[in-house]
Amino acid sequence: METFEIIDREAVWRYNESGDDLGMDWAAESHPVGGNWASGPGGLAFDSGLTFPVGTTLTNPLSNSPRVVTYYFETDFELTEAQAAGVLAMSLDYAVDDGAVFYLNGVEVERVRMPAGPITASTLASSGLGNAEFSGLVEVAIPPGAVVPGTNRFSVEVHQNSTG
Repeated sequence: METFEIIDREAVWRYNESGDDLGMDWAAESHPVGGNWASGPGGLAFDSGLTFPVGTTLTNPLSNSPRVVTYYFETDFELTEAQAAGVLAMSLDYAVDDGAVFYLNGVEVERVRMPAGPITASTLASSGLGNAEFSGLVEVAIPPGAVVPGTNRFSVEVHQNSTG
């Protein structure tokens, strides 16, 4: 089995921190930079107490009125035909505060500290953290055909566990 990196920690991500409700199918399409979508290198965060470098500093959550529950992130990556044909799993190493749902080409592949059932922009994470820390490698099975040769998109919605 071949292993290769598809998204490094400094990859450029598009993100929306406006608090807008993008709908439950938001990850099914790509969002160009403009309007409420910006871009910047990872890690993307607002916190000075993190144990990893921040490439893009997000808006201080305490300055948002009303408070933002859900933040949206997406990045694209390329796969050759041979790579796409052989993808069986992904190993994720993430730092999330508080909960998140991960998508590959619009298909949910993982949840972290999120309740079961449909997720909306107002869904709160099921628990909170003081500061985000890296998860260590988490292996996620990828359904056959979930990746394609050429451009693929990895999307993440991050949810706070309270509006305070």
